[in-house]
Amino acid sequence: MNSFLVLPACEEGRGGGHLYRSISLVKKLRKEGADAWLFSDIKHNMPDEPEELWLDKENILKKTWTLIILDRYRTEKTEIQHWAALGPVLGIDEGFSRKECDFLIDILPGIPSKKTGEKANLCAPSLLPLPKKRRTSFSPHNGTSGSLKILVSFGAEDAAGLTVDTTIALKNVIEEGSSISVVLGPLRKNNGIDRQILEQAGVTIIEGKLPSGGDFFNLQETLADYDLIITHFGITAFEALHARVPVLLINPGTYHEKLSRHAGILSLFISRRDAETQRFKRNKQIVHPPLRFSVLARERKKGFDFYELYKKCVTLSEKAALRWDMDSENQSSPQKFKTLSGLLLNVNPVVHRNCPLCNATDYRVTERFPGRTYRMCSCGTIIMDRLNPPPVEYNQNYFFSEYQKQYGKTYLDDFPKLQKDGARRIHFIAALLDTTFSKNLSRKDAKTQRLLDIGCAYGPFLAAAREQGFKTTGIDPAQDAVDFVRNTLGINAIQGTFPESLPELVNVNKAGSGRQMYDVITLWYVIEHFEDTGKALTAINGLLKTGGVLAFSTPSAAGISRRKSLNNFLDNSPADHWTILDPRRIRRILNRYGFRLKKRIITGHHPERFPFYKNRKKSIRKGFFSVFSRIFGLGDTFEVYVVKERDCNDV
Repeated sequence: MNSFLVLPACEEGRGGGHLYRSISLVKKLRKEGADAWLFSDIKHNMPDEPEELWLDKENILKKTWTLIILDRYRTEKTEIQHWAALGPVLGIDEGFSRKECDFLIDILPGIPSKKTGEKANLCAPSLLPLPKKRRTSFSPHNGTSGSLKILVSFGAEDAAGLTVDTTIALKNVIEEGSSISVVLGPLRKNNGIDRQILEQAGVTIIEGKLPSGGDFFNLQETLADYDLIITHFGITAFEALHARVPVLLINPGTYHEKLSRHAGILSLFISRRDAETQRFKRNKQIVHPPLRFSVLARERKKGFDFYELYKKCVTLSEKAALRWDMDSENQSSPQKFKTLSGLLLNVNPVVHRNCPLCNATDYRVTERFPGRTYRMCSCGTIIMDRLNPPPVEYNQNYFFSEYQKQYGKTYLDDFPKLQKDGARRIHFIAALLDTTFSKNLSRKDAKTQRLLDIGCAYGPFLAAAREQGFKTTGIDPAQDAVDFVRNTLGINAIQGTFPESLPELVNVNKAGSGRQMYDVITLWYVIEHFEDTGKALTAINGLLKTGGVLAFSTPSAAGISRRKSLNNFLDNSPADHWTILDPRRIRRILNRYGFRLKKRIITGHHPERFPFYKNRKKSIRKGFFSVFSRIFGLGDTFEVYVVKERDCNDV
């Protein structure tokens, strides 16, 4: 059973949206059978909720958490690091130390950032608990400027105090016949005084009460009754867009203003030079919100028309709704899960707190994509974390249809070429064996050497090694591939994964201890598939004889594709590639595991992947970039040949 710890923002000035969303999330997760809890040291904005939703600090350490969810608006780096020690951390609409979170979901669109690790894994306003009641279009109910129904709502707390002044200023610019309804949130201060002022202004007051369900008095189901919603950037704005109601934003500061502009929602922004009175925060360029409508009222004598502003709201709101997939009828790529709770119930996170090769803990997030996060370690390795294990099955389909999509032919169609590559590789391996064991080995003795090919697939390398006299064994998770190796090639092979199938390898080769059984171990484009690469290298060291050869090939973190665009390179990286190694730094890594580097070959040279390749004449471009790629080692893959010098302990 999955267990979730949800940490809401409960501090004064943070409003009620984060808190109520967290309460609703925990209830939905529990309803589906998950072990979900709320926790906060500060309970300023606490509604009247059952205590059984909250977990005390003493019991947090007694549980193993599937995911720790931060819905805190802004979280300090040290706090995120504290929670990261207890489990994978998911930040929802996190606005501060974003790069410290293992995963990020922006339910409300954030400001695009070029800073490393700050982009969200997923931006999905459709994961909001959106209203069921919707209008047919964004147009006004009656189609006239004098009968608009306007709702003013600045959340449960209205920490910036926007409600009263905005409403009074709005009264001065709307047409006669239009009506204003105002929500007084349950966490606001001075509600009594504000109510008197609003009653004198002749507006309709809606009391923001908290029902037992924990939602904000079900405001979302009333939005479709209005022609215009005036609020700040937040959940209400996107609920209104989904209900097909135009939105006009009045934001309390520059950060919310930037969010509004990115989202494409109209915000009433007036610079300080346009205002009569300079009531603005220090170092801010936005006038105090209540003055904005006052300025418009002043400009009304010069021809200002509120209905023209309203029509602009309609146009931009309609575009924003389509842009953020708020309208399910127009979604081009609908999410698999329609709710946040539905998404979370299906996660099984894999997060590497330490680099699986050098054990470092200070490596940084470098790129994020839906469901996966990449980190860069100082050892040069790129490591992938995932919300769910890779959706890859190593079966017949993997070697046929999937292989054909990438290479234009099936694995068996490519068998002769792969066997030829295997013959080249076995030549390097045999040369190393001749120099590391004994120069006086006879060829007859050499032919008794054992070779294990991990991830052997349909056995092209095993076939090449057998031709050179090696006693070969293969292991692969695909049963169909193993059957082909056994029955068609007549080579010994077992079905399983490495190193989990180590006991079976020991039994197959009749070696009691399972140590130092092989003279050669190979992995051709397999090492990147290990979730814990260090554990695999340690197991390989234990199977290999001292002086034996380890050889493998893998994608390069220093090739032209990675240098040209790290984002595109990782976006196109297969879902089951947990690590990407840097050939320039591989010597030190392998030395940690008892191996000495003997030969490194940069492969996978693709001149067509270089920038400006298409701008050169066809007769010279391929040759020029091919030579350039080989001279500077810019191939997208590489091969490594190392010799075991010593045993190693678990890293």
